[in-house]
Amino acid sequence: MALPLFGNLLEFLYDFPFVVFQKMNQKYGEVIGFWFGSKYVIVVSDPKLGREMICNYNDNFLNKPESPTWKQISGGYRNLFFARDQDWYCIKKLTCNAFTKTKLKSQVPLIEQQSTKLINSFKSNSKNYEIFDPMEICYKYSTNIILQILVSKELSYEEDDNENEMKNISYYCDKEIYLNDSLILKKYI
Repeated sequence: MALPLFGNLLEFLYDFPFVVFQKMNQKYGEVIGFWFGSKYVIVVSDPKLGREMICNYNDNFLNKPESPTWKQISGGYRNLFFARDQDWYCIKKLTCNAFTKTKLKSQVPLIEQQSTKLINSFKSNSKNYEIFDPMEICYKYSTNIILQILVSKELSYEEDDNENEMKNISYYCDKEIYLNDSLILKKYI
């Protein structure tokens, strides 16, 4: 139940947001509209509908409401979920092309390889009776899949400190972005 001024915000006080969304999803379905304070929000939890929104009806969802918090989190509105204007079109094109069935099928061996490494890491830690953070290992798993796709690099599951490797990867990515940006600029000069 939405209240004036607060909307449905009070529902988020007692549970994690994902739990609230799961309950709303079970009660109302895969497309949910509610008041987040004074803003009306629509949440879509159906992957097929989400893809259709991004690929076919992107003009209707071009600019989300501005917020200082979201601006900070999204690096100045430059990520998949909060991109604005021309940034949105570039990201949309990239994601729609990257998530076709054939392209996703080509990543299955990579995902299987990383899954095996994830399982081996869990086994290694459990055999040694070591206390470990499973979230950190899962983070490395998802990061490695992304890094393998983007720059053919990965973090070690065994090392606690991958800081130097991440610096090398960041340097490599920055160098690639700089080269690509300068090539794009040369086209317009």
